[in-house]
Amino acid sequence: MTATAKVFMSGRSQAVRLPKEFRFDVDEVLIERTDNGILLRTKSQRELFEEFLAKRPHSDQPLVIERDIRPPERDATFWRAMFSEDESTEPAHAVTLRRSAKSKSKTK
Repeated sequence: MTATAKVFMSGRSQAVRLPKEFRFDVDEVLIERTDNGILLRTKSQRELFEEFLAKRPHSDQPLVIERDIRPPERDATFWRAMFSEDESTEPAHAVTLRRSAKSKSKTK
């Protein structure tokens, strides 16, 4: 896709007004001079991570991200519903499966 953009002065800097279809969804872009002209691009995930590491205070300690990875706690109501023979206390997906199995046997 090719389009024309307007070049103008913004204070003492030169700026380019990008057409709507070329808008970026970031606050900064990288500018590279190539053999064919100038290339604007967003930073890669690697570049963003390296920038993050460079900005954080230096430490000999490794970067550790603590997460609580315990499985969710289930209350007694959940377990009764999972193993109950009574359809009224079963989870919705179990009721649906049981009913569809009954309807298949009726159609034969």
